[in-house]
Amino acid sequence: MKTIWKVIRKNELKYIRFTLFYLCAAAAIAVSNVYIASTEGLIGQSASEFDRQNVIRLLLVLAAYTSVKVVFSALSALFSKRFAGKTEYKMRVNFAKHFTYIPFGAFGKKNSGEMLSLYSNDLPSASKFISTDILKQLGEIIALIVSAVFLALMNPLLTLIYFAMYPLLIFLQTKISAPMGEHMQKVSVHRADFNAVVNDCLQNPSTVIAYSLEDAMEKRYLESYDKYFKVFMKYIETFSKLAISGVLASVLPTIIVTLFAAFYVVNGKMNIAEFIAYYTVADVAGSWLTMLAQNLGQLQNGNANAKRLLDNTEESCETSSGRLETAPDYNAPAILFDNVTFAYSDEKEVISNLSFSVPKGTKTAIVGTSGCGKSTIIKLLLSLYEPQSGDIKVFGTNCSNDMLAYVPQDCFLLPVSIAENITGDMPFEREKFDKVCRDAGIFDFVEANGYDMVLSESAENISGGQRQRISLARALYRETPIVLLDESTSALDPITEKAVLDSFYASMEGKTALVVAHRIAAITACDRVIVLDGGKIVETGTHSELMKNNSLYAALYEGGE
Repeated sequence: MKTIWKVIRKNELKYIRFTLFYLCAAAAIAVSNVYIASTEGLIGQSASEFDRQNVIRLLLVLAAYTSVKVVFSALSALFSKRFAGKTEYKMRVNFAKHFTYIPFGAFGKKNSGEMLSLYSNDLPSASKFISTDILKQLGEIIALIVSAVFLALMNPLLTLIYFAMYPLLIFLQTKISAPMGEHMQKVSVHRADFNAVVNDCLQNPSTVIAYSLEDAMEKRYLESYDKYFKVFMKYIETFSKLAISGVLASVLPTIIVTLFAAFYVVNGKMNIAEFIAYYTVADVAGSWLTMLAQNLGQLQNGNANAKRLLDNTEESCETSSGRLETAPDYNAPAILFDNVTFAYSDEKEVISNLSFSVPKGTKTAIVGTSGCGKSTIIKLLLSLYEPQSGDIKVFGTNCSNDMLAYVPQDCFLLPVSIAENITGDMPFEREKFDKVCRDAGIFDFVEANGYDMVLSESAENISGGQRQRISLARALYRETPIVLLDESTSALDPITEKAVLDSFYASMEGKTALVVAHRIAAITACDRVIVLDGGKIVETGTHSELMKNNSLYAALYEGGE
């Protein structure tokens, strides 16, 4: 129950109101079923006595009960489907929102195959568990209670004998179903593993082919699927035992009570109409034990999926909206790091007590050996991570995505048109669009192929250099006061790189640029260079000044890193 209420509260489902309606409808259907069974018995008896008038009257009564059953069954089905649809919709939307706003660092702990399995398997199963399976079980319990009351009113002793067997039979089924939750959790985990292998192959087909990894990936898939299949077969084995026990459990009480009822008829203590009604209702009550076996499996399955979904969506979401907390002060430094220290998880500090500022309208480069903290600075500016200590300010206020444009080394482009990739959620302005394309060195390509050219998934139908230039144009189109470049021209040859950067920098008059690069040629035009080593600043100055020092920067430049 704890898992159920957590899911309900988390997704703000209007569960109680619908549950009350569903249970009322289930009670009306159950009462109708009982009276239909009773009336059918009376019709049989009246027909055998050739009482035509009574048969007609009873048929009208039967039609009335049947109409009530049909109306409430239709309403229950209609509203149940609507509630189930709304429940799954809310859960999917909240799932997407959660993984949009959780801290970026949490993604490093997630596996893409696991997320795919959660979304495509666990979430719909959990939704069905909450919106359908539990209510269905409650409805069947109501039907059982109504049947028990009817049977007790007809013959208390027979009913006592009948239901005296239920506790033992329910206990046995509950005992058999106990391992199903554990089996289902293992099934979900191993399903996520082989989904991850499939996802790796789909996302990186060129790498798989280039390195002849087909056999290795097939081996990984078969090993992970074999583990999944073994656990799944254990689940099926348990479910089969449960289903068989359910059928036997439902048949045994009905057979015993039918024999007793037949004895009553023979001895004149029960007429044929009562016997038919009693047998029919007892059979309906007995079928509950069969359904219990199936429902226990579904409930165990759904609860396991719901718990797994909750366990994987427990991270607190970002509290920052990405908007400015206070008005920017354009007289303050464009970027300010004040004694900033940061480490990934419990690892060694990547940057330690780092302090520097970037004046407005300047181009500042950050260079250093691999792992010195260059890209970490960009991630901190983008609020992907929070520092352990120190302050980071953009024009005197918090780091706002409204003031930053980011051009990464690995450009992510959507499978939509080039124009949509560049403009994003901003209006398309042809003159502005053409200008940023020229400044980013992509205009000739766009003009030749059309700005409505649709990119393939992962933009595999264009080159790496074209992807980077589209990303540069996207940054310019946003017209933010600060642009962050992280190895943004690494896919270009040196001649094209210089031409693109010269044009790009020229278009940024009055704006601030922070450039991270390994390739020194990309930052020689910058006003200032900051050299990092071990997460600390070891040198700072212009390109010419640092070359004269003949230290780390000069070694990097001459080494061509």
